[in-house]
Amino acid sequence: MSAPPNVRPLLEALPAPQRQRLEIMGWPHQGLSDPDRLLRRAVGAPEAVSLVDLELDPERWHGHYVATSGTVGWSKETTCLGRVWLNPSLALHAARTGLARYPPVFQARIQGVLLADAAVRAAHRARAHSPGGYGHFGLFIAELIATSIEIEVPPPSARSAGRRPR
Repeated sequence: MSAPPNVRPLLEALPAPQRQRLEIMGWPHQGLSDPDRLLRRAVGAPEAVSLVDLELDPERWHGHYVATSGTVGWSKETTCLGRVWLNPSLALHAARTGLARYPPVFQARIQGVLLADAAVRAAHRARAHSPGGYGHFGLFIAELIATSIEIEVPPPSARSAGRRPR
């Protein structure tokens, strides 16, 4: 985890003025320790978007800094958030943690930049006759480059609801 992850796709997806602000601020060469803070300074706060909206119209959110939540599936081969491939390398690098910190399936709030290029998906559809294009075997409809992953803990009332009264 000592080498910074490849952030070129993230930078290329952002609009030119936002990319220029990030480069002036020295990113990614400086500031990989807190990518959310740097993106907030250069781009603004992430847009709250439901996972359903990301899945229904991913191209609309291409290059946007978004915040969403849902069930994350974590394995050695791939990491997903619904039909979106979750790329955790930047968040894990910033937090200086590994995959062992996370259970195989968990609820999370995730912030990051969404990649859903129509050309990538069209090429995949022509080649594989499926709507994907991202991630393991191109199975996913978009890629979310996560800048932070926060496990959502259910409220105490929800946790205790499963217990029987004494």
